[in-house]
Amino acid sequence: MINKKGTQWWDKQLESYDFRKNPYKINRAGKVEYQAIFDRFDITPREYPRLVELGSGDGRFVLNFAKKGYSVTGIDVSGNAVDVLKKRASYWKLSHKIKAIHNDLFNPIKELAGGFDAGYIISTYHCISNNEKHQKRVVRNFVKLIKRGGKIFIMEPNPLNILYYLAYPSIYKDNWREGFNIIHSSKGKLIRLLSEVGMIDIKVFYHSFLPTSFINNWSFVKEINQFLSSNPVVRNFSAFHIITAIKK
Repeated sequence: MINKKGTQWWDKQLESYDFRKNPYKINRAGKVEYQAIFDRFDITPREYPRLVELGSGDGRFVLNFAKKGYSVTGIDVSGNAVDVLKKRASYWKLSHKIKAIHNDLFNPIKELAGGFDAGYIISTYHCISNNEKHQKRVVRNFVKLIKRGGKIFIMEPNPLNILYYLAYPSIYKDNWREGFNIIHSSKGKLIRLLSEVGMIDIKVFYHSFLPTSFINNWSFVKEINQFLSSNPVVRNFSAFHIITAIKK
C-alpha cells in the first residue's frame, strides 16, 4: 500500500460502521455539497451510465449516484470500507448497480481499462500520499479506467483556505498529518497533473468558503458562500476546488 498508516487509520474508522445508516438522509449542508457535485459534474445516466470512484469510503456518494440510475464501482484502499460498501449496497437493494474493489491503484487494473464513462475523486486525492510521484501514478492509473471522451471530476480541499488548518486536526485526530496533505492539492498542481495524464478541456469551479457545516445552524451561510465563491479574488481562497476534465 502507498500509505500504510493512512490505510490502517481508515480501516479503524470503518471497522464498526453501521451499514444500515441511511445514505439518503442528508442535512442542509450535505444537500448543498451534493448539489455542487451533481451540478458541476454535469452528467446523466443516459450519457455516462458507468461510473467509478476512487476513495469510496463508506459509499455515500456511490449509493447516491446508484440511486440516480448509474452503475457505480467504488475503489478503496481500506478493506473495511469495501466490506461496508458491499453491505450497504445489499441492505439498500442496490447490489445490481454497485461493485466494490479493494485496491490502492498504485498498479493499473488492466481488466477494467477503458471500462467506465466517467470517474470522480472527492476529498481523496490528498489522502493518496505526500509524494507527488505516487499521486501522479495513482491518478494516471485511475484515468486509464476511463474511456476516451469520458469525464473526470475532482473535488479537493483548497490549501489556501486557512479554516481547514483549524478544523483538520480534530477531524483526523490521531492521524492529523493526513489532513495536512492538502498542501499538495493546490489548483495549479491539480490542473498540471490532469494535463500530464492526458486530460483536456480542464475547467475549475469554486465551492464554499466558510465551512458548509455552518449551514445546518445558519441557513444564510449558504448565500454568503455563494457570494464569496463568485468573487474573482476571494474565490481563490474557497473551501474547495472542483475540477472537471475530458479524456482525449
